[in-house]
Amino acid sequence: MKVSIIIPCYNVEDYISQCLDSITRQTYQNIEIICINDGSTDGTLSIIENYAVSDSRIKLYNQNNKGLSITRTLGIEYALGDHVMFVDSDDWLELNCLEILMASQKDFDVICFSYFRDFKNVTLAKKLYLNGPVSASELQRKIVGPINEELRYIENLDSLATVWGKLYKLDKVKGVNFPEINTIGTWEDGLFNLYVLENCENILIIDQPLYHYRKDNQGSVTSVFKNNLYKKWLYKFELIDQLIKLKNDSYSMALKNRIAISILGLSLVETGSNKGVMNKMANLRIILNHPVYRGALKDFKLKNLSVKWKIFYTFAKNKSAFGVYVLSTLIRSIKKLKNK
Repeated sequence: MKVSIIIPCYNVEDYISQCLDSITRQTYQNIEIICINDGSTDGTLSIIENYAVSDSRIKLYNQNNKGLSITRTLGIEYALGDHVMFVDSDDWLELNCLEILMASQKDFDVICFSYFRDFKNVTLAKKLYLNGPVSASELQRKIVGPINEELRYIENLDSLATVWGKLYKLDKVKGVNFPEINTIGTWEDGLFNLYVLENCENILIIDQPLYHYRKDNQGSVTSVFKNNLYKKWLYKFELIDQLIKLKNDSYSMALKNRIAISILGLSLVETGSNKGVMNKMANLRIILNHPVYRGALKDFKLKNLSVKWKIFYTFAKNKSAFGVYVLSTLIRSIKKLKNK
């Protein structure tokens, strides 16, 4: 069985060698490596060209900048393997990653696996709190959002939503396009997976970290400030709602919980901007008073949250922009310490 590994590449000259080394040296060798240079302006292209000379499994495609979503979708079209995997060009794999996945492949449509979060000074393994076979509908609902006791682990909100950390059957993703990031702000991975899972039945979860997610690259898509993100997320929530309309009530509860929890992500983005404090506070008030976010917070149950999140979301429920601002700033400071 051949695995196609899709790597979108944009201005990653400092990271692409580590990424490619981890893939070309996999203990499972039946792979094709699809590198798509998305209009890089640094030395990324020449580095990939050098690797391609020495390893015929590397297929290099060069294009003008089209963005991550279009590039990943093109990667699917280029893929010729039985299975496909996405790897971000600033991340890397454990050397036995594919060997473990393919040894576990018993006709599963998707295999999900855990990952390491690699900060500058510390590496932390992410627990998925789920292991073994599950149905596609169960995974789909969990990606929509957590319910009941799952709210104990809200830090894991999107641990199953990424496209990296998964091995897909190629025929399950063919014809499925990644949503454009410009319209939804973030989470094109999550929507892609929700669409893919509509075509799937059997899923395997392996709660073992096999992927390294770099958290100290300040130029990555997830590290860049996005203006008016809360408005784009409203459109994202609309798309999720359209997909789950005919599904059971647990999906609706999961989406409401996702919307409420997203206040944290929006607050972290806002407090990390270059705006003045008063401007940040004013924007937080707008978010906390928006009808969609207010409605979700109203129904958001705090009993299963840890103490720190009970405090944060109590401030959010009470529309306290000051409290949300202070706690968000504190959380950002703690994150910065990991990368110093």
